[in-house]
Amino acid sequence: MNNVANEKIVYVDPRVPLREKPRYNVRPWHRYWARMIDVFVFSLILDLALFFAIDLLSLSRAESIGLGICFLLVWVPVEAILLSTAGSTLGKWLFNIRVRDLNGDKLSLRAALKRGFKVFLRGMGGGIPLVSFFCMLSAHSRLVDQGATSWDQGDLKIEHIPLGLFKKLICIAAVIGYLYLRFIEKIHLF
Repeated sequence: MNNVANEKIVYVDPRVPLREKPRYNVRPWHRYWARMIDVFVFSLILDLALFFAIDLLSLSRAESIGLGICFLLVWVPVEAILLSTAGSTLGKWLFNIRVRDLNGDKLSLRAALKRGFKVFLRGMGGGIPLVSFFCMLSAHSRLVDQGATSWDQGDLKIEHIPLGLFKKLICIAAVIGYLYLRFIEKIHLF
């Protein structure tokens, strides 16, 4: 029997001071994989769009990093448009993560852009290697210890809705597919 009905929606209410919050099951790995899938799918689309204009395989390491940072920057408004219109992104939909305002409504474009740029800088370290690792590590610790990341605290509510069996299988397949494609990309077969 599926126990999804017995689980509660878990969210961070920013109106409650951090010191009074209980420990939430905030699912940091769901959030990580949702973002990685979003960014990777978007990067694949941009790669295909640039395929005839740029020889992506001949880029130097520095050019590749620069292009990755540009892709992340371009993703910010795309994500904001998706959050303010559809209410989700592919990764967030897969992992049942909802980003809402305090009234439970979809974010305005302005609020989504503000959040997106904060994620880009504070959560992903601007896409700069090593800096991004420490930013993600810090964000993970804050999320687990305090129940909220710095970019979600204040006027946002993040809901983590339990995954049913079918969605769990899709998420596992998506993560394996992501890792496989990243591996192929690294050895330049794709």
